[in-house]
Amino acid sequence: MAYLLLSLIIPIIAMPLIFFGRKSRKICGLITAIVGCIDLALILSAYLSNPPIYVEEYRWIPKLAHGASEISFKLFLDGASLIACIATLILVIATSLYSIDYIEHDIFAYYVLMLLLTLGLIGVFISSNLVSFYMFLEFMLVPSYFIIGGWGLPGARRAAFKFFMYTHVGALFSLVGIALTYFKLGTVDILLIPQAILSTQGWRDVWNIIFILYVIGFLVKAGAFPVHSWLPDAHSIAPTPMSSLLSGVIAASGVYALFRIPYMSILVPTSELGINVNKVLTIMSLLGIASIYYGGYLALRERDVKRIPAYSTVSHNGYMIAGLTLGIASIIHSGYASLALLGIIGAIFHLLSHALAKGLFFLVAGTILEETGKRDITETNMLLRAMPWTGTFGFFSSFAIAGAPPFATFISELLMIVGSIYSGLKYAKVFTLLLAIGTALSAAYALRFWWFVFWRGKEDEKKHDVKRIARIGMVILSILVVLFGILPFPFLNQVKQGLIAFLRSFL
Repeated sequence: MAYLLLSLIIPIIAMPLIFFGRKSRKICGLITAIVGCIDLALILSAYLSNPPIYVEEYRWIPKLAHGASEISFKLFLDGASLIACIATLILVIATSLYSIDYIEHDIFAYYVLMLLLTLGLIGVFISSNLVSFYMFLEFMLVPSYFIIGGWGLPGARRAAFKFFMYTHVGALFSLVGIALTYFKLGTVDILLIPQAILSTQGWRDVWNIIFILYVIGFLVKAGAFPVHSWLPDAHSIAPTPMSSLLSGVIAASGVYALFRIPYMSILVPTSELGINVNKVLTIMSLLGIASIYYGGYLALRERDVKRIPAYSTVSHNGYMIAGLTLGIASIIHSGYASLALLGIIGAIFHLLSHALAKGLFFLVAGTILEETGKRDITETNMLLRAMPWTGTFGFFSSFAIAGAPPFATFISELLMIVGSIYSGLKYAKVFTLLLAIGTALSAAYALRFWWFVFWRGKEDEKKHDVKRIARIGMVILSILVVLFGILPFPFLNQVKQGLIAFLRSFL
């Protein structure tokens, strides 16, 4: 059964339903949430039908160059793409429910754009073909641009334009990388690129150029240091549900792409040719760590209620980049023994744990701004009593971002720290120490946020709390960020199996 193809078609089918229900915010929001539930069921059904790698393939473009193969529309799921899809669809469901109470104008357009954004995100995470991957990556920008610009805070159009131009230009670098990959290797299939690298003459001369093109494009998409300047503006100005998606999965799609293409499909097989890639791994680790500390420092000194989680995204995406890089180094130096895979498994699981925690964090921040009208956290007083529901969700999100047990972020960060020890790089112990200290920085700005907003000062006057239907989406995220922290092993095992199956295909 074409589970994955259906998951791309369902959001399109739902658009006419949105049109007929456009006069009711509740109907439109529920339809979008139901689409998320159906897609989640399809994704899980696909994976469970044929783990650890499920593939669907459809004929598409004939071969374009001598010695090249035809380009098929190929969709796949392994543990990593499964995690990314689950994170995306949970956030789509939660933000759709939240939007019912907080999006008040142009209802039809808003929810159609949300469905298109869902389509683009799922397409990025399940595409095996680099051409369709790029199309979905660019397609995401269109609904994102209009949602930020049309429903954001004052200054939204400028922030939306900046977001679009930065990420579009970044994507152009990856497009050049895709073109060079095809004409050098004769394939754009992510699952076949490693074998092509091992059998292609002259790869040693061009691999570093192709690798750099991909890395530049995906670092911009991830909003990592030093190409992060679009991210704080877009995240803080966007409507709250969009901020949640931007931080939770849209920016994280750049981290996923970095793992999937330049790391797993290019760097690992390139190292099998005897090429020393330790310098590249060291530089990428330093970039990730720089992003951790730069984003964390800015979050710690920031007072704007929505820019704190925005800078936190810069930091946590840096954490995933460093964890992935050190995990790739472990695979290159140690093969796919269980301990060597810990860093990669932790970084992939952080895609899910961070999406839930940061998605909730932004919903909390947006609710505070919506109900109190205050952006400065030093102007709020004891909101835990004035807004008990929001305060409770604030507790869950703040302590999850801080990486405290039993939240899922504790597991993912712990695995990245332990896995970094086995990277085999010259400064492995230093990197491990820096990752560990980075968690303390996250705890510092997250707990500072909690203290100023919910616990400090005298009790504030009674405020309107988060509205009833919006509350449901926040309850979902709060429960899951704890549940996945208590029971992470099914997810960790699926990621491990997918990694081993992919590596065994060419190692």
